Amino acid sequence: MARKDLLVGLDLGSYAFRMVAARPDPANSDGIEILAAAAVPARGVRRGMLISLDEVVRAVNLLRSELERRIGEPISDVAVSIGGPGVSSFISQGLVVVSRPDNRVGQEDMKRVLDGAGAVSVAVNDEVIDVISRTYSLDGEGGIKDVEGMQGRRLETEAVVLIANVPHMKNISSVLLEGELDVTHMTPNAIATSRATLSPRPKELGVAVVNIGHGTTNLAVYEEGTLLATSVIPIGGGHITNDIAIGMRSSIDAAERIKHEHGTAATKEIAKREKIDVGVFDPTQEGVTFPRRDLAEIIEARLEEIFELVNEELQAVERARLLPAGIVLTGGSANIPGVVDVARRTFRLPVQLGYPTLIHGPKEVVSSLEYTAALGLVLMSAEDGKQRRRRRTWKMPSWRLGERMKRFFKTVLP
Repeated sequence: MARKDLLVGLDLGSYAFRMVAARPDPANSDGIEILAAAAVPARGVRRGMLISLDEVVRAVNLLRSELERRIGEPISDVAVSIGGPGVSSFISQGLVVVSRPDNRVGQEDMKRVLDGAGAVSVAVNDEVIDVISRTYSLDGEGGIKDVEGMQGRRLETEAVVLIANVPHMKNISSVLLEGELDVTHMTPNAIATSRATLSPRPKELGVAVVNIGHGTTNLAVYEEGTLLATSVIPIGGGHITNDIAIGMRSSIDAAERIKHEHGTAATKEIAKREKIDVGVFDPTQEGVTFPRRDLAEIIEARLEEIFELVNEELQAVERARLLPAGIVLTGGSANIPGVVDVARRTFRLPVQLGYPTLIHGPKEVVSSLEYTAALGLVLMSAEDGKQRRRRRTWKMPSWRLGERMKRFFKTVLP
């Protein structure tokens, strides 16, 4: 039997699938202890979207088996991150009349006002997956963070409404159903990453987390302690690899290796005479060399493009150059040397790399930029259940209920 306190997070990235098993840290009520982690090459995913369910199922089953071997017990429940261009958010308002005779605000009133904020029209293939209150107002008095128990008649809220693509969520659910895994919750990648990398102070001051993945770049903006916006940009580290392959006339696999072993965005630090022997990485290019400075220029140009697109998202929420705590970079492509300097020039804000916090475990996991989304998922799973239930306002979609029924019958029928 699986241990009751076992927490598992699954990040279906475009370059690798990563899974982390953890438990609440007995020495720190706010943290977790990593039991084990595993990764397999991504299959059947492009730019965060699932394009071959069979390939994804095989890769997830392989990943699960490896993690079960390492922790010595079965895995039945998993929290999963949602990527892909379908994830977005916007600000909405809700208004209700306090229902109790003594005019004290109760949890039911808070739920109703958030339900009102989430009662919005969205595109046909999209669905509201969560509504997160930024602030409450009671009888016109605003700026209230925790309104429960206060007295008043008219309760209002300004909330962030999270949107995701329903077919994409169905596909993820189907994949995990095939592997006999139950989804405890689905969380946008950038929000999970933020949970692992941000402390309360930068969230209060104003900060943006930028997770540069292989196929996409995920953004989450925080201010006054709460989420302000999240979005997904369909460009990532894989596009840098493609640019290198074109520039060097090499294979994609060779370009990926060259990026990891010789890649840098610090163009001015590279001597003009420094060369890369392309034939070492691609046998069809034997005897061919390529200036490392040209490689750096290719990487720097694509990173600048990615950061300019992120800046456009910040401009859309009126926070470009207006985040006191700056930018936190994470994800596999944030490992490229010089990436912080490129980001500083583009954003004109403080920039730092985002490593996990409040986590104990193997150094290769807790000191990794690649595992931040999976680690954030298990941190969120470890949070107080009552607090999460109060914040969540959406009901289980009918398609999720159907998937659970399928799994039930699959276990009881021969």
